Amino acid sequence: MGVTLRSFQELGAYLKRFPSSDHQEHRAAVIGCVIVTKHAVERLLDWRRTGSLLVRDAEETLARAVQEGQVVGKRPGGAVEYCWNDLFVLVKKDRDGALVVLTVNGNRAWRHWYRKTHVSPKYGAKARAAL
Repeated sequence: MGVTLRSFQELGAYLKRFPSSDHQEHRAAVIGCVIVTKHAVERLLDWRRTGSLLVRDAEETLARAVQEGQVVGKRPGGAVEYCWNDLFVLVKKDRDGALVVLTVNGNRAWRHWYRKTHVSPKYGAKARAAL
């Protein structure tokens, strides 16, 4: 199982724990680590709307979604969307190879509603006719 880090400072502290001679041995763990942003945790807690879910549990859920989920599609800016147990998360790979969870897109029903109400009108027939 990978390491859950919440910031780039924690990634730096994690890398400093290993001596430079052992860096090659731990390189796979560092490449496979997952960084969960504060925004992603807030979005998950807001989307779930349950007071029983702790921040640490939310971080572990998001890290697990990246580690065990399947790639659904590519998104702008080099991001990739993962799906795990009907939870969609947006992930981008860092320069160091770490996977950074950017945001939570909810479940399939919520994504469909959001696309129908916000994305489709922007690119619909009325918007094209105005141009």
